[in-house]
Amino acid sequence: MKQSGHCKLCGNHTQLVKAHIIPEFLYKELYNDNHEIQYVQPTDNTELTRTLRSGIWDSEILCKTCDGDILNARYDDYAAKAMWGYKNLNISLEGQYALEDPRIPWQVWKNLDTGRLKLFF
Repeated sequence: MKQSGHCKLCGNHTQLVKAHIIPEFLYKELYNDNHEIQYVQPTDNTELTRTLRSGIWDSEILCKTCDGDILNARYDDYAAKAMWGYKNLNISLEGQYALEDPRIPWQVWKNLDTGRLKLFF
């Protein structure tokens, strides 16, 4: 059942949606073949392990417009494409380098919207 409340982004009193705290695409490498993650949540002196199928979410923070049209469409989608499918955005890896220590590599990217990626993070 959806609940109404104040959206933490726009401040409007409206119906709130089940919003991922960490975007779904960031779990990509953690899922098993059944699209499940083992999640360990510390509690009072014990640990509780649960199986998650869609990451961690909160149903009391965002309205549909802010979650979908603002955060997801503007920032999450761009970050997902930049991190996993950058060729679709005309982003290219210009080179990989290491400073004096070759164990510390860094990369130069062309056409990456760093402002948008920074807002995503």
